[in-house]
Parts: sequence; structure tokens; C-alpha cells
Amino acid sequence: MSVLSRAFEKHCAFIPYLTFGDPTVAFTSELILRCFDAGADIVELGIPFSDPIADGPVIQESHYRALRNKDDVSLMAALKVVSDTKKKVSKPIVFMASSNLVLQYGIERFFEDAAQHGLDGIVIPDLSVA
Repeated sequence: MSVLSRAFEKHCAFIPYLTFGDPTVAFTSELILRCFDAGADIVELGIPFSDPIADGPVIQESHYRALRNKDDVSLMAALKVVSDTKKKVSKPIVFMASSNLVLQYGIERFFEDAAQHGLDGIVIPDLSVA
């Protein structure tokens, strides 16, 4: 049974959404741990994108803030935070990311790196299935 399946095994799961790098990467890293300490079953980490069309205005604005700050908010930077966090907690972390980010990173490379860094899943809301 996967770590994601176990999160839903006995109850509905509490899954807070955080935008990576809003307001800083260090703040996001700390907030992930605090969410788990407060009872989160899974943390969904939104990866900032310049055109977050699948999100509402509040999340769009958080993406813009993250992209404007001086921190590296790339997929690799987010994967490193996942890896560091997984040394402290074993609960699942998933990304929500634009398909364009994964395509630019390289599909195979992304999923290999994601597995290596301990990412438990990814939501790609703008990915069309033909």
C-alpha cells in the first residue's frame, strides 16, 4: 500500500495547499513541517508558474509573489525541500504543477528525480489526456 493510500485509509485526509516560495523557500520549508505537526495528512505544494490558469485569484497572486522574490522556486529547488523534509517526516508530499514546467524539465528526468527525492505524487491540472 502506498503512503498516499495509507493517508486515506481510516478517514478523510486533511491536505493543506502551500505555494512553494511564498513568501520565501525557508518559510515554506518550515510551514510544511508545521502543517504536519498540526495534523495534516498530506501537504500539496504548488509550484509557481507565470500563468497559473487552473487556479483562482488567491493562488495566482501567491504564485506571482513567489516568482518575484529572490529565492529559487524551480522544480529542482522544490524537490530538494521535499528531500530535506522527508528526513524529518514520513507523511506524503505532492506537487501541483503546470504541465509546461514538467515538459521543460524533461518528463523522464522529472519523474526519476521526483522518485529519488521522495515526492509522493503530482497533480497536473492543465494536462489534457487525448
